Amino acid sequence: MSTVLDAKYKMLDNSEKGINRGDRYQIISYLHVLAAERAGLAFPSKWKSDYVHAGKLDGFGGSLFKLPLMIPQNVESYDEFVTVIQESEMSFTSSLIEIF
Repeated sequence: MSTVLDAKYKMLDNSEKGINRGDRYQIISYLHVLAAERAGLAFPSKWKSDYVHAGKLDGFGGSLFKLPLMIPQNVESYDEFVTVIQESEMSFTSSLIEIF
């Protein structure tokens, strides 16, 4: 199953499943031009690093998702930041492996 992943360096946590209109149209275009089955956005998040299914498409088909990478916000030290970001990266990578 082929997948398109578009990385964004902007906060997309605004809603649980929603993807803003411009980003949604962009990844749908990628999905159809590349004849993929799935398209998603990877982005930084303040809260979580869990895969979020964002919906299925009618017409030509396909599905959309969001994949956040949690960036630590309230840490006491650099060492704590490193520990937390490594855990977040492992979770993000595990989600990628499951997707692909």
